[in-house]
Amino acid sequence: MNINNLKFLAKPIVALVVVLLGTIVVISFGLSRINKIRDQIKETTHAKNVLNKKVQVLGQIDSLVPSGLEFINIALPDKNAIIYGIYQIKTLSAQRSLLLSNIRSGGSFDAKSVSKLGLSFEITGDQSNVYNFIDAIQKVLPLMTVSKVKISSELGLVKANVSLNVYSSELPKKLPSVTSVISEFTPEEVTLLNELALYNLPEFYNLQPTIPENITGSDLEGQIRREDPFN
Repeated sequence: MNINNLKFLAKPIVALVVVLLGTIVVISFGLSRINKIRDQIKETTHAKNVLNKKVQVLGQIDSLVPSGLEFINIALPDKNAIIYGIYQIKTLSAQRSLLLSNIRSGGSFDAKSVSKLGLSFEITGDQSNVYNFIDAIQKVLPLMTVSKVKISSELGLVKANVSLNVYSSELPKKLPSVTSVISEFTPEEVTLLNELALYNLPEFYNLQPTIPENITGSDLEGQIRREDPFN
């Protein structure tokens, strides 16, 4: 084969090699894109399944806990736990005609996720009402437990020196991912939630705004949307 023939064949051979290389590059790029799209589809499908599961679990709350979960925020409040606790002991003592005195708060213990605050006081009155009070104080929110009770008699009445632990918990500082897996409520959790739903909440926990009856029309609108004094 002479040089002229080689030159003649070189051009189509080079062109063929270029085409083959280009085809290989295109196929490789296409396959990588297809694999990437498949991975994205898998991730999207997984996220969709997780979200559907969350919706399903959350949708069961009304049937599992008919009274709702509004009480959760006050069962372990992130702040004002002592204020809620004092309100509850004042309410319970007044309902039972007991004299409440020497209210003291102080001392706390911070666990990993729950804090325990000390609250002590004295109640004086009829014996049955005092015992009823001590039992009732453990069925109110925020969660409280009786740590110590010292009972004595005075002028025909019973006096009780009571020490309580009032519990609180900080709100989560970091929310979980939207696609994080959520588990269903266990029977024990459902039982606990239904028990807590029966506990007494502080009456001032969820106050609704009230508007005087004689305010109507534009005056009512003005009351609802007040002018910002700092603007």
